[in-house]
Order: sequence, then C-alpha cells, then structure tokens
Amino acid sequence: MPSSNTVPTDSTLPVDGGYDARRARLLELLGELDSLAVAFSGGVDSSVLLHAGRAVLGARCVGV
Repeated sequence: MPSSNTVPTDSTLPVDGGYDARRARLLELLGELDSLAVAFSGGVDSSVLLHAGRAVLGARCVGV
C-alpha cells in the first residue's frame, strides 16, 4: 500500500487548456495530500503553491 505522503503517479499537469485547467489539476493533486509544508522563498513559485495549498488544506498547509 503506497504511503499517503507520496505524490500520485499521474501528477502531470495539462499542457493545453490554459490556466484554469492547470490550476484545477494542481488543486486536485493537493487535495490528495494529508498535509503540506512549503519552503516559502517569497518568489512566484512558492507563493502560488502556498496559496493553493492553504486554499485546499487550510491549516494543514504551512509555509516555512
């Protein structure tokens, strides 16, 4: 049985479909996690991931 802390094997984000499709897939993948710690650098990537994680996981997502 796979650990609940692993990323799903089909973790690819759609190339086409635009921003909305990619965001929906990201939120779907994050929803499969028990919790998330984001190494927050203040850059765009970590900011987007932290924002999405908090939207899906609430207090189970933290920025460090």
